Amino acid sequence: MRVLQFNSAFGGGGVDSATFDLCVGLAQAGDEVWVAGGVGRPLTEKSRGIPGITTLDIPYRDPYASVWRLAKLIREHDIQIVHAHQGEDYWAAILAALLSGRFPRVVISRHLMTRPSAMSRTLLLRFAHVAAVSKAVWVVLDANLLGSRKKLHQAYPGIDTERFRPSRSEALRAQLGWGVDTIGFGLVGRFVSVGTKGNLDFVDAAAIVHAEIPQARFVLVGEMNLGKSQIAEVIRVRGLSEVIKVLPFSNEVLPVLNALDVLVHPPAGNEALGLVLVEALACEKPVIATRLDGIPETFIDGEHGLLVPPKNPEALATAMKKLALDAALRTRFGKAGRSHAVKNFDRRAYAERMRALYAGIL
Repeated sequence: MRVLQFNSAFGGGGVDSATFDLCVGLAQAGDEVWVAGGVGRPLTEKSRGIPGITTLDIPYRDPYASVWRLAKLIREHDIQIVHAHQGEDYWAAILAALLSGRFPRVVISRHLMTRPSAMSRTLLLRFAHVAAVSKAVWVVLDANLLGSRKKLHQAYPGIDTERFRPSRSEALRAQLGWGVDTIGFGLVGRFVSVGTKGNLDFVDAAAIVHAEIPQARFVLVGEMNLGKSQIAEVIRVRGLSEVIKVLPFSNEVLPVLNALDVLVHPPAGNEALGLVLVEALACEKPVIATRLDGIPETFIDGEHGLLVPPKNPEALATAMKKLALDAALRTRFGKAGRSHAVKNFDRRAYAERMRALYAGIL
């Protein structure tokens, strides 16, 4: 198939990484793949030179500026599928497909739990097929989108399980001051506001755990432009500056995951899926997460990790203490988690799910 993947951000977040892995998976399966990504963005550059992928630069976060360029590409290469991934790309993809005169099928991946805009609720299924990244997202779309349910689908994304695999990030552990007896818990994400990703709950739980298990240590890794100073102040006031570290977000999350003993992911707002959980599982890390939206679809409670109620630091701390005190359980969860991730969330499996969807649509 001839497929155009459209992501005007392509910077390295969960949506962007899933887009990139889909492109590679489709190319490895023998499809012709064009990637339209933001100029100079990390994954736009990373996609260059990969066999089977042709990269097209578009203005970052201004997809409408490239509609005619995309339409020309669709027309010249007789693109069959246009697949958009970011919310701001939906209607630009649809418009480019219409203006091309070739009328390719348009697929929209929905990575959000939030209710779609009024225009999308009314018109999106008229012009595109919509693929929810989780069953939880599908339920939201089913309740809000007008149109044929034959154009509403669900397909889990995937990761590169050959890249995300277990190792030991001794250098980062040393940088954090973690010794051989340290049990390291970490929270990784983009914290767009204080508390939405459970960062304050994580700090509260960390204080409880450290009081009983002195060798436990904690790290928050992510963008916190709207809350970094507040989080740092909370940690300082509580006298936890030597126990809880705050590191900036990095697109290279693999060393962080492999420095941890347990990944903690306690969102308090909404969460479509939680791909970082899958990445941690692939690294044989047990996970603790809140029972919220699509999160329970990423792993099995009691087999790969533990689920806890959202906005409940005490329950979170109880789960953390359970794993801190049981190395054998951490190992068992970790090994079972990797098998689960490879079987269900490898990017090749993701590509095959989308290829089957594309073929059915065509």
